[in-house]
Amino acid sequence: MAALPDNRACFECEIVGHIRRNCPKMKNEGGNARGRAFLIGTKGTILDPTIVTGTFPVNDLYTSMLFDSGVEKSFITPKFRKLLSHKPRKLDELYIVEISNRQSGSPLELLKNCLLTLNNYSFDVNVMPMTIGSFDVIIGMDWLSPH
Repeated sequence: MAALPDNRACFECEIVGHIRRNCPKMKNEGGNARGRAFLIGTKGTILDPTIVTGTFPVNDLYTSMLFDSGVEKSFITPKFRKLLSHKPRKLDELYIVEISNRQSGSPLELLKNCLLTLNNYSFDVNVMPMTIGSFDVIIGMDWLSPH
């Protein structure tokens, strides 16, 4: 396998050449969905051209947001989650999220169909409450891929 462009190592086995979701060690673990999220601050995003940040409305409430193609799912802070009237849905399976400092967390619920507005266009986004660092919302590949 070819090395990743920035020579990042797999979070599971620490070998360069694949990411954690493709790790041979992970294939034997079945039952738990896994993902990555990064506790990234606003200073770190300025230097990365693959990341977009800004203030955008979710359910008509403006919030600090990070769009990151390196994150598999979308997340919301517990503090901002309290401002939304959405009824949470319990996750069907355990989802383990590894954050950048090699710690992990497991969100337990999902808020479906939160309304994200960009340039007068509205989109549904599903988010999981979790402590995520400097931003209130992180939009990951689960939303970016189809949009």
